[in-house]
Amino acid sequence: TMFFEKTYVTAGLRDIANRVIRALNGEESENRVVSLQTGFGGGKTHTLISLFHIANAGRSLLNSAYTANLLQEGVVPNFDNAKVAVFTNNTTDVVQGRTTNEGSRTAPTSSIFKPILEQHTPSLILVDELADYCNKANGTIVGKGTLYTQTVSFLQTLTESVAAVPKCVLIATLPASATEV
Repeated sequence: TMFFEKTYVTAGLRDIANRVIRALNGEESENRVVSLQTGFGGGKTHTLISLFHIANAGRSLLNSAYTANLLQEGVVPNFDNAKVAVFTNNTTDVVQGRTTNEGSRTAPTSSIFKPILEQHTPSLILVDELADYCNKANGTIVGKGTLYTQTVSFLQTLTESVAAVPKCVLIATLPASATEV
């Protein structure tokens, strides 16, 4: 409630919030793999934080006057709280990972992702500052390639898995200009 009390709901935030709610409900929706692109300071991270709170609130969004202008007519969360996974380049070091090196650091296959996602729906995956992480990963050697190539392979597998699992959504932020990249 406090977060939305202090948040100005823009048309863009309202649109993405309703798209995510419909997708987490399992309703037919637009692409459930979404990239948010705006210039620096354009609200990408704030949007992810908003989606985090929306996914955790679920039906209880209806109990707050501060979220009344967030929901479009006919859009009602039919879940209590969705599972949320968050990745940000500020919390994951390309050399050490979150706390320790993750084995071979190679991308898993889709046969791993899809069953996990199916067991944990509705689910929302938030990835912030993906391009910055990839830039840093390009300097880390993994096998005959780099962590960048493994990250791209990981993301390809993840996006295909999300697209195949109803009630699952992936939102990733990317800079809107080459200068930011």
